[in-house]
Amino acid sequence: HSAKLIPSEDAAVAKATQDHVPFTACSFGEPEDQGDSKAPLVALGCQDGTVLLFSLRLGVVAGPLYTLRSAPQGAASGSPSAPSGESAVLSITVLKISGQERLYAGARGRCLYWDLRTGQLMKEFSLPGSDEHAATPTTLAAVPVDAAAPAEAGPATSDQ
Repeated sequence: HSAKLIPSEDAAVAKATQDHVPFTACSFGEPEDQGDSKAPLVALGCQDGTVLLFSLRLGVVAGPLYTLRSAPQGAASGSPSAPSGESAVLSITVLKISGQERLYAGARGRCLYWDLRTGQLMKEFSLPGSDEHAATPTTLAAVPVDAAAPAEAGPATSDQ
């Protein structure tokens, strides 16, 4: 076995994946959540803090639809050649696609929420801990608040 990349027929997919390896998290949209008219979504979290969003139609990956990024305050640019200590701070540790409209991501000390209709970062949640001992999320769940409201995700607190 080898760790060689399988060539993609789509040059944009190949470039995006080659520019942001290694991948540190992955999420597949649930087909029943995404409706019949839209292709399922695939999100890849990268060690450099980037999230790549692709569509998957008939087994073919297309995109990226979005290249999303949110560096923590005070962090350096986080290029793929960043020192290992810096890339660990930027690394996406968990992803959750919720329907066709929401993407949640976790990284050291924070959770993020993007609107997939626009690609805009909508909210950033700070997690407990200091810079040296920040919490690192490993699991995310999108939980509907009620039938009329969109799903919410974020750190749980004792007063909820």
